[in-house]
Amino acid sequence: MKTNLLARIILLLALTFTSNKGYAQLITNPSFESTPTGQNYIPSSWTKCHYYSTPDTQPGGWNVTTPPSHGSSYLGLVTRGNQGPYANTTEDAQIQLSSKLKAGKKYNFSIDLAYSVTQGHPGDNYDFISYANPTVLRIWGGVNDCQKTELLWESPTVDHTNWQTYDFSFTPKLDEINFLILEAYYAGPQTYFGNILIDNIIEKKTEEPSGCVLETFNVFTPNADGYNDVFYFKSATKIARFNLQIFNRWGKLVFETDDIDYGWDGKYKGNECAAGVYYWSVNYMCIVDESIVDYKRKGTVTIFR
Repeated sequence: MKTNLLARIILLLALTFTSNKGYAQLITNPSFESTPTGQNYIPSSWTKCHYYSTPDTQPGGWNVTTPPSHGSSYLGLVTRGNQGPYANTTEDAQIQLSSKLKAGKKYNFSIDLAYSVTQGHPGDNYDFISYANPTVLRIWGGVNDCQKTELLWESPTVDHTNWQTYDFSFTPKLDEINFLILEAYYAGPQTYFGNILIDNIIEKKTEEPSGCVLETFNVFTPNADGYNDVFYFKSATKIARFNLQIFNRWGKLVFETDDIDYGWDGKYKGNECAAGVYYWSVNYMCIVDESIVDYKRKGTVTIFR
C-alpha cells in the first residue's frame, strides 16, 4: 500500500512538471513516468494511435535494460521489417497539448534520445528477432486525434546507445495544432526492425537576439509548383554579413550562399537532392542600435518531394 502511494505521488509530480523558469509545459508527463513499466504499457497521459502496436514504458521490456536519463522510466518505440502480421509498420505515441500551438510562433525543445542493442523478442519459429538497429524520430503536429497533420521535426539517425540531448525548434505553419505525435521511422529507404528510446522532452523558453531575428522554416517542397519551393532566411533587421551552409546527413556541403536573398532550391550541382533531413549553419552580422553584433545558428530542414 505504501509503495503504491509513493508511486502515485511520484507520478503526480511528473504530470504537473513545470520548468525551472516557472511556466507550465505544453507536454504533460514529459519524462514518460508510469506505473507499471515494461512491454505493452504506454506512459501515463500518452496514448497509442494503432490498435496493433502499443509503445513501451522502459526499461524492463523486450530485453531493454538502459537506465533512464531522467526520472524512473522512458518511452520505447520500434519500427518493423518485412516479417510478421504487422510487417513494415512503425510505432508512435501521442500526447494532447496543454494548449494549442500557434502558426508562425517558434517553439524550442530539448529531448534525450538513444537506442538499444539488446532489444528483440522470439519469432514464430523460436528464432530471435532483433530490433537492434538505429532509427530516426519524427515529431508530428496534429489538429485532430492521431492525425499527422504537419511534420514539425525529424532527428538525425540515433545510432548511439548512451543518452544524448538534442536541441530543436519548429515553427508551425498551421494553426490549431492540438496534439504531438512521436514516431519511430526508418533511417533509409528500406524497412527494417529498429528501435528508439526517448526521455525528457522539455519545452524551453529562449530569447531571440534582441532586434536581430532571422526567420525561416523547417520543411520545404521543391517541386516547381510555385509554393514553398525554396529554403531561405529573412530578417526585418539590416544584415551586414550573411553566410549559409547546408549539409547532407553524411556531412557533405550541398549548398552555400553569402546572399540572404538567395535561397536553396533543393539541388546540388543541378541535380535534385534526395528527400530527407539536411543540416544548416548560418553566420550573420546584424546592425542594431548602431552596434554590430555577430550571431551563429544551426538547425535542420526537411525536403519533401
